[in-house]
Amino acid sequence: MEYKDINSDLCTICGECCKISFTVQGDKRYFAFLERVGYEVIKDEIDENIGLVEIGYCKHMEQVENKFICKIYDDRPELCKDYNCLAWASYSNRKDKSKYLARALEIHSKLVKQPHTN
Repeated sequence: MEYKDINSDLCTICGECCKISFTVQGDKRYFAFLERVGYEVIKDEIDENIGLVEIGYCKHMEQVENKFICKIYDDRPELCKDYNCLAWASYSNRKDKSKYLARALEIHSKLVKQPHTN
């Protein structure tokens, strides 16, 4: 999969780009608190005091007929414009990065078998 493979078909299928997450730093008690109030903490493999918390999808993302649509696409923030799912999935330092790379490649392989609509 290459950068040229990222197209409008791929960009509406998984919604990974619209998930909001933040890095937290704390001890076991802090992570236990976050988990107790309903957040999943993905702990860093190297530093046990660092974790990642996903809080859900952006409020501007809408799922319509199994597609993820950004309601403010033309006016989205720079961070969203700069997002590259291929680079993120390939080079993320998250513990579960292989899951996201596998998902991106799975979506891409399905799209290659179908005609693209741009």
